[in-house]
Amino acid sequence: MGDIFERPDKKGKPRYTARARIKGCKPVSKTFGRKTDATQWLIKTEAALLENRDFPEREENKHTVNDLLNEYKTNGFMDKPDSKDKQANQLDWWAKQFGYLELKNLTPKIISNSIFELKERKNRYGKNISNSTVNRYKSALSAALTYANEGIFWMTRNPARMIKQLKENKGRERYLSKMEFLKLVRAISEIEGTKLLPLFLLAIATGMRKSEMLRIRWRHIDLVKGTIFVPTSKNGEARTLPIDGLALTHLLKLNDLRQPKSELVFHGENPTTPMNFEKAWREARRKAGIKDFRWHDNRHTAAAFFRKSGASIADIADILGHKTLTVSWRYSKIKVEEQRPQVKAMNDKFLPSDLLEQAQKVELGDEP
Repeated sequence: MGDIFERPDKKGKPRYTARARIKGCKPVSKTFGRKTDATQWLIKTEAALLENRDFPEREENKHTVNDLLNEYKTNGFMDKPDSKDKQANQLDWWAKQFGYLELKNLTPKIISNSIFELKERKNRYGKNISNSTVNRYKSALSAALTYANEGIFWMTRNPARMIKQLKENKGRERYLSKMEFLKLVRAISEIEGTKLLPLFLLAIATGMRKSEMLRIRWRHIDLVKGTIFVPTSKNGEARTLPIDGLALTHLLKLNDLRQPKSELVFHGENPTTPMNFEKAWREARRKAGIKDFRWHDNRHTAAAFFRKSGASIADIADILGHKTLTVSWRYSKIKVEEQRPQVKAMNDKFLPSDLLEQAQKVELGDEP
């Protein structure tokens, strides 16, 4: 049976979230301003779920691909919020290709023909988009079709599953050398009025993704125990990490300077909005003479530093929150305190207390 929750909005007004739960169906929820509307929606939705569960072939005749994609964008990302923004753009592209089709008429051949067109598209550099990008587009569509098949019972099959993935090139492996790292630390430390330095140090110290760090709130950090809780990640799983050394020191400094009403650790002028550091990040790389280096490469750098500090592949995969692992890695799950020696060893070696003093001694610009 479904249920209704009452929760206040930002202004304190009551909001009512109705959640429809039917055995054999994925839960569906929607929020309303009036309890009456929530109740009516709940009754209709549960009846529809029951019918769709028992007679999914009827739904393929009643809905178009556009209907499915809109439903999926509204309710299909509840367990993977990190994917919503990127996949929404990819789903919009599929909608333009064959959104008008009824679900019963969507075939593997139609999808395959669109994939061929997608491969011919140009990226911002004027080159054909990569096979990995094409695969991400197909995965987004396949996820929506799986939702139709297993979540809301609008389809009896997923035609995208019959199409093979394209062969992808080896992933990017760019990371900083020790000298590049020192130059970048110095350049960042000389940019005033931003929180770029503590953000950068935390990225190197933990290997956290940019989206994870920008969503971190002070309640997720235990400055006494030296831990940071990551509630959601790209793979949908939460994890807790130890923080040590210079990264922890700068978090303590931020805590001393935080605004009373700020919840986000890394916010902009508006304490409720994540900081925008792209301009400062470009300036720091230019000043340090660092070429071909993206923010996500800080994650690769953290992994390289952990490896050079003696951490095993399993340790690195666990700390960085990788979900797809080799068979041997699945037996190497370790707890927060068991990770602490690896985190401390890396911090002691690459993020010592005198890091800023070391960085001041290096010359900025390209290496000869």
